[in-house]
Amino acid sequence: MIEKKDLNSEYIFRINRTIDYIESNIENPMTLEELATVANFSKFHFSRLFQSIVGETPFQFILRVRLEKAATFILNNNNESISEIAYKCGFSDISIFSRNFKNYFHVSASQYRANKSNNSNLSQQDSNRHQCDEKSTPYFCPELQTIKWRTNMKLNKGVEVKELPKMTVAYIRHIGPYQGNDKLFESIWNKLFSWAGPRGLIGGKDFKSLVVYHNDPNVTIDDKLRMSVCITVPPETKVEGEVGKLILRLQSM
Repeated sequence: MIEKKDLNSEYIFRINRTIDYIESNIENPMTLEELATVANFSKFHFSRLFQSIVGETPFQFILRVRLEKAATFILNNNNESISEIAYKCGFSDISIFSRNFKNYFHVSASQYRANKSNNSNLSQQDSNRHQCDEKSTPYFCPELQTIKWRTNMKLNKGVEVKELPKMTVAYIRHIGPYQGNDKLFESIWNKLFSWAGPRGLIGGKDFKSLVVYHNDPNVTIDDKLRMSVCITVPPETKVEGEVGKLILRLQSM
């Protein structure tokens, strides 16, 4: 008999796997049957579980992610036309994109771009623009083989962007507000390291710990923000429950 806690963890695992699939294929059309197959559920069961865990239907989620990704590109990519951005984010019809963008952000995509210097988040919560002056950050202590915390560190004023090699990571994901919540980060890091430690996955020359932020907080409202606390693992690592696995191809900032 499967206990309810284990069953819930398995549901989270499958829905996270589906979210990863959606994000890696966001420019392509997707069907409910396709997504249900990724999650290994029936269509009805998948749709109901996805909404209960994520708070949106699968296609509400896909549409929002596409629109928010497009908004981020519009704010940061002046060299690309709005049509090019729309196609890149999975909209094959620019009129459908324009209608949905205006419904969601309450301005046209061109107005959104024109007004970005004054207000980068026209229809979302102003609180998302807040950045903490200080925060706690995790680091791995090789001597103790455990996670440690540096507190009251000021954010770097400069930003460096560099390519990172492709890496396989195990992660635990959080959906909802996270900015300035040191206890949340500490709890997730401790949970991930408690899972990784007995499996001999902590440490080593190429070991890395990182956090992946899936949304632009200047675009996405707090309740829909997603972040994944990650550690690098061998590609063949088996994961389960709340712990998922991703192949990352990233820029480091």
